[in-house]
Amino acid sequence: HGRFVHKGGKYQFSRPDPLTADAYVTYALAKAGHKDLEKEISFLLSVIEKGPEQDSYVFALTLLALVHCDKHKYAQEAEMIAKRLVKQQSPQGLVQGGKQSITRSGRLSLDIETTSLTVMAWFLLDRKLYADEIESGLQYLNSKRRLGVYGSTQGTALSLQALMMASVEPEEDDAKTPTVQVTVNGELVAERELVPGCFLEMPDLSSYLGSATREAVSLELRLANCSRKVPYAASLRYFCARPDSDPKCAVKLVTKLSSARVAEGEEILLQVSIHNQRENPLPMVCAVLGLPGGLEARLERLKELVREGTVDFFEVRGRRVTLYLRGMHAAEHKQFGISLLAKVPGSFRGPASTAYLYYSDLKKHWAPEVEVEVEANRNNLA
Repeated sequence: HGRFVHKGGKYQFSRPDPLTADAYVTYALAKAGHKDLEKEISFLLSVIEKGPEQDSYVFALTLLALVHCDKHKYAQEAEMIAKRLVKQQSPQGLVQGGKQSITRSGRLSLDIETTSLTVMAWFLLDRKLYADEIESGLQYLNSKRRLGVYGSTQGTALSLQALMMASVEPEEDDAKTPTVQVTVNGELVAERELVPGCFLEMPDLSSYLGSATREAVSLELRLANCSRKVPYAASLRYFCARPDSDPKCAVKLVTKLSSARVAEGEEILLQVSIHNQRENPLPMVCAVLGLPGGLEARLERLKELVREGTVDFFEVRGRRVTLYLRGMHAAEHKQFGISLLAKVPGSFRGPASTAYLYYSDLKKHWAPEVEVEVEANRNNLA
């Protein structure tokens, strides 16, 4: 009948809608070179033709399955789906209408994944016919890049595939050497020749920013001596002790030390509370705990939390302890403690702690930094 057997999953993030799973598995098999997928493709096409509602994520996966299997054999069906996806593209390049992804990603990452899949499908079907839609989609994807990622890990992987696919065909050389220019308030501050893999490091902008009372700074990237459009990405690094929490974040994190003072060599407890603020189950949740310098997490206690089932996995990187929960029940409230060992005397403040959905990591809740006074052990001073 063209469907796959779905046994569900142990964890929330592994329970996509059956139709979404059918479309994704069919696409994956087609991309891997399997051609005997007529039943599976026929089922997906029957759903698309009969269903009044449009799920652009499923449409894009189906279109990719068609072009990977045989775009000439399914030319009529592929053209129908491609045109329906064109109608879903916004002026900003976003392909709207995705209802759920294979990883049950949050809204932003779902939009990114849907747009990436659609751009790849258009490109493989007819890159010239859909050139404008492809270009618009790529611009949307680039506009959503944050700190080197595009939404979630799934969104990043698909965005990079789409961007790389669209850049494989080189353009003709320009008469003059293209350059990338950086201007601040109209003043040229950096320039470099445009070459494959070009990396341009901008100068320190702190002198232009000054105090908070100054007017906004205009930062521009210009492409000189070049008539074609070139995909690019830009990142700007800055420091903020504790960013604002996103009111739409599904989880809330609270951290508190059991005492403001501790003697060197003694233990102190970091009390942790993670709350699902939704009335529905959540997929994977991450909590990154910032520890004050001078304190060290006891690995044995972290391992106990895993054995008890309180958390599912942990990582320790410097002053940060990352906890992973494979899922949370509706309105679930987890409370537990982490033992910390006072190693170095002094006054310390840790980095802010944060919690978020693993596949929606742009919506985070931030907890205030915790502070501690580690009193020197006089025996060590003797």
